[in-house]
Amino acid sequence: MKFLLDECVSYKLVPSLQAALRGSEFHSVSSLSWGGKLDPQLFKEASSNSFDVLVSLDHKILRVKSERDALRSAGLHFAAIERPPLGVRGREFNALVLAQLVSCLTLVTRTGADAPTLFRLGAVPHHHDKRLSLEEI
Repeated sequence: MKFLLDECVSYKLVPSLQAALRGSEFHSVSSLSWGGKLDPQLFKEASSNSFDVLVSLDHKILRVKSERDALRSAGLHFAAIERPPLGVRGREFNALVLAQLVSCLTLVTRTGADAPTLFRLGAVPHHHDKRLSLEEI
């Protein structure tokens, strides 16, 4: 599968993700110079460049019907992960995001490429009392 990391997900995670999910391809919006594009335009661009999944910390995309529809019409799967708690920055922020991505995307890679599916990670690794779950939207 070919994954695109949204602007809010650091491009620095690409090598680690490629090592963790061998056989998958990862790119970031910033490394492709697609920053600043409106979401529907980004979805079309990603689709026309053969991306299968858009990964983001932006849950707004799941709440706005027009954006969900734009994702589906572009034929993209979407994986939304939780933003780490306020005050967490730098390496710790990236480590928490990476842990979620590996957990979430391992499940996403098992989905068929037929119909686009929207996923939301239901709990996060930094909450020890919650189980990690993946919800289809």
